[in-house]
Amino acid sequence: MVERPKRSVIFVWNTAEKTGLIGSNKLSSELDASIQAANKRPGLGMKLDYKYEDPAHPDRSLFRSAQYPYIRYGIPGVWFFSGTTVDYHTEGDVKEKADYAKMEKVSKLVYLVAMDIGNKAE
Repeated sequence: MVERPKRSVIFVWNTAEKTGLIGSNKLSSELDASIQAANKRPGLGMKLDYKYEDPAHPDRSLFRSAQYPYIRYGIPGVWFFSGTTVDYHTEGDVKEKADYAKMEKVSKLVYLVAMDIGNKAE
C-alpha cells in the first residue's frame, strides 16, 4: 500500500521557462519550517542555501525562476535543486556533471516535506 498524505499536494514541474517563464513563491515560514524539520532526518542534513531567494542576488535568480509567477500572486513556492556548475546553462552542462547523490537527497527531502504539508491540519 502506498502511503499518501491526508490532503492533496500539488507539484508543478515547469518547462519552457526560457521562453518568458511560461509555466511557473517566495517561501512561506510554514513551508520553510517543514523543510528545516525534514532536513534534520537521518541521512539528509544538507546545507540549505537561501542566497538565490534574495531579490538582491546579482544573478536575480528569484525573478528568473520558474516559481516566480506564483510568488507574485502570493502562492508559496520553493525551488529545490542540487546546485549549479561553472557550465550551468551552456553546452558544457551535461548529465555526466550532475550530482546524482545530491539529487537523491533532495528528492527525499521533497518527499518528506510533501508528506508533512499534506498531513497538516490547516
